[in-house]
Amino acid sequence: MPNNTAEIGDRSGHSFKIDLSTLSTLGRTREGLVGDQEWSFPRMTGLLQTKILPYRPLGDWRVLDKGFIRYNSGKLVWGFSTTGVTTYDIVLLNLDGTWGMKLFEYADALGVNDEGEGFVIQPWVLGFSPGKFSWTLV
Repeated sequence: MPNNTAEIGDRSGHSFKIDLSTLSTLGRTREGLVGDQEWSFPRMTGLLQTKILPYRPLGDWRVLDKGFIRYNSGKLVWGFSTTGVTTYDIVLLNLDGTWGMKLFEYADALGVNDEGEGFVIQPWVLGFSPGKFSWTLV
């Protein structure tokens, strides 16, 4: 799953495209990322933060359509979804390592999913609605 482009759409009808550049195998190292490095972020279930789980480096992201979110690029990290250990979410970090977007159930044991939902926090949005969004691979 090296490169994917996703279209992110909010409930107001705004959408933008984002490039997701990921490692081909989870846990492998790549320049600038160490496979055993961990971050902890609040795990989101709906709007409630329920527990802290470790996330591991996965790759990079960059916005293709500017003006919708505050940041244009950053790092990707992954962590297991609440649905089980065969499905994982990806979290978008800005360049200082602060998270702002999460794509739920991005991939599973069979590969990257075609569509899903996610969440973006208020400080990250410009011309986009904060909260839940949908995503589709294009």
